[in-house]
Amino acid sequence: MTCWRKLNSLASALYFSVWSAAAWSQHSAVNDRMLESVVYVECNVEFQGDLLLGGSGTGFLIAGSDHVITNNHVVDQCNPDNRIAVLKQKMAEALYSGLKKGNLPTQMQEELKANPDLLERMKADESLLKRYVESRVERIATSGAKANAPNITQKLFVIVLGKSSKAPVRFDVTRIVWNSQTSNEKANATGVDVAILKLDRPIPDGRPVTFATGSSAQVNDQVYAVGFPGASGDVKSNKYVPTMKRGIVSKLGGESPYMSDEARTKGLKGAPVIETDAAINPGNSGGPLYNEYGDVLGINTFVSKRGVGIGWAQDIDIVIPIMQDLGLPLPKIRRAPPGWIDQNKTLVWGGAIGVAALLLLGLVAVAMRRSSVPVSAPTAPERAGRGPASPVRAAATGAIIIGRSGQFGGASIPVPPGGLMLGRGQAGDGLLVFAEDSDVSRRHCMIIYDAQTRRFKVTDFGSSNGTFTIPEERRLVANQETLCRSGQIIRLGRDNVFELIAT
Repeated sequence: MTCWRKLNSLASALYFSVWSAAAWSQHSAVNDRMLESVVYVECNVEFQGDLLLGGSGTGFLIAGSDHVITNNHVVDQCNPDNRIAVLKQKMAEALYSGLKKGNLPTQMQEELKANPDLLERMKADESLLKRYVESRVERIATSGAKANAPNITQKLFVIVLGKSSKAPVRFDVTRIVWNSQTSNEKANATGVDVAILKLDRPIPDGRPVTFATGSSAQVNDQVYAVGFPGASGDVKSNKYVPTMKRGIVSKLGGESPYMSDEARTKGLKGAPVIETDAAINPGNSGGPLYNEYGDVLGINTFVSKRGVGIGWAQDIDIVIPIMQDLGLPLPKIRRAPPGWIDQNKTLVWGGAIGVAALLLLGLVAVAMRRSSVPVSAPTAPERAGRGPASPVRAAATGAIIIGRSGQFGGASIPVPPGGLMLGRGQAGDGLLVFAEDSDVSRRHCMIIYDAQTRRFKVTDFGSSNGTFTIPEERRLVANQETLCRSGQIIRLGRDNVFELIAT
């Protein structure tokens, strides 16, 4: 009896220790994943070898760790299309600074000498003087910027801390593939502030994020704003380690506070935002707002100028159609609040380990009871009579499709020998059934895997919203078989994306 009491006590201690270990390991793993997806973004503009402008912000990894999402205002001055505008702004600032000190540009001096009456009128009319100065500064700055624009150098790059070396590693941005200011006039007018950057190479230790749209969140949910705020100190002395500020979702359903008046008069809705009290400061711009499961809810963008503890992240949902248009693979997307299992993974995992531990202790107890009964070892002939061990059979070669986004995001579905039909039909063998409100047709397409050629055969059955290959965005011809290699990504309708994998 004493033995059983000791075992029960040991089992209780073991259960609670593994439960605590499960809670800690899950928390630590999620936090590590958050940090590994964040990068420091820097934009430097040089004119004739001197630093003209410099700015920084935060971004996060998508699409195989060679693309970064950030705010457009973080990288706007490094946009090649804005070279003249950037130089014009700095030249205008220099002219106004000189005017305050009484230094008139040569062009204005010559003009006023030739027009003494104009100078006299401006002495008597302050508004005329103001208009004159503004128009001349505009003209001189524009002319100078156009003439000197070729001498501007824009350097845009991201920096991460190498895992092994613990030293900063720089990755140059080869181009800004999408930005809300010049890529989409309507997006810019409604307050969208997004840019997608292409890096010169993938970040080896980088981890692309997963998404959770605003529809998956609820007020009072715990969130984390991750990035490089300037208020936390010199980022270079901090070795490019991002900070993590915890808060809650304060409000859902808001709109961007910075949409244009023209957009409002047209009745357009502002970019959807998520309000939070998590600390968002200069330098956090473009960084992710994570939920407690490590999914990106939004892009940290706006702060209130009138209140404390009020910030907004743009709903990550605005990025999904942009990535689709660019042909970039979508990550796993959560669109509804998490279920009970998601919310209690630590409890489930800890409970499972605890149950396993109890079973193990039970077996140990049985063995202890039986240990008093002598058991003779089998003789050599007995061992030989058992025969050789049965060979382990290797799994048959097959194929799967992995859901990258949409209703089956994150799911792995085997392709049966006769092929896999995708549509809204009745459930059965070889049929992947979509919800009735989906934009997938009743008989949308068929996927067949040929093990001999290791090729997939995809046939669209004339679906209403089409089957597309990504990133080409090529719509398959109806009722015509298309051969695809392993790794090909296809999209059904608007947002159901799958990757074809030969196992």
